[in-house]
Amino acid sequence: MIILVSGGKSNVGKTTLIRVLLSMFPGRFSVVKITPSLHYGEGVITDSGVFKSECIVVDSSTLKIDKKDTSFFLDEGAKRVFWVRGEKEKLNYYLSCVLDEIDGDAIVEGNSFLHLRQPDLMFFVEKESAEAKGGAEPLKTRADFIVINTETKTFLIEGKVFTVNLLAVLNDVSHLFRTELEKILARV
Repeated sequence: MIILVSGGKSNVGKTTLIRVLLSMFPGRFSVVKITPSLHYGEGVITDSGVFKSECIVVDSSTLKIDKKDTSFFLDEGAKRVFWVRGEKEKLNYYLSCVLDEIDGDAIVEGNSFLHLRQPDLMFFVEKESAEAKGGAEPLKTRADFIVINTETKTFLIEGKVFTVNLLAVLNDVSHLFRTELEKILARV
């Protein structure tokens, strides 16, 4: 199973939603973060540095101390973490290498995944009262579920839209949103 966590822009709660899923199911998911740019370099970084593929692999020694999202995923119980970075034209190649490497289920973070593959389940995360950036809005219509990350502690379900404070869910193992996520994953 591949779960895609996409979003309207940076800092809307994508990483937090992934952390919630990982904390609910420790050891079940590998996580793939996709960055479609050369800003952070090109290739695949893994948590262990062990990569069976012949893909370009960059030194993974900084992954565990990196303050980026990847270190959070390891802390929450991801089986493995992969960070795929590069030009849009090469992402499919790198992604294919990573998916061949993964044993079991995966959570992918990155809107560009939809240009390459079809996930089994897709969440679109947005901040309450924040506009999505240019190309992200059409992704919202393709999502199975929309998660509106709010700063209040209320939890509301309206069809396929969840309004929830993701940070509160991360810190509350009995939160109703976790129950809803369990139901969703049981159906996939």
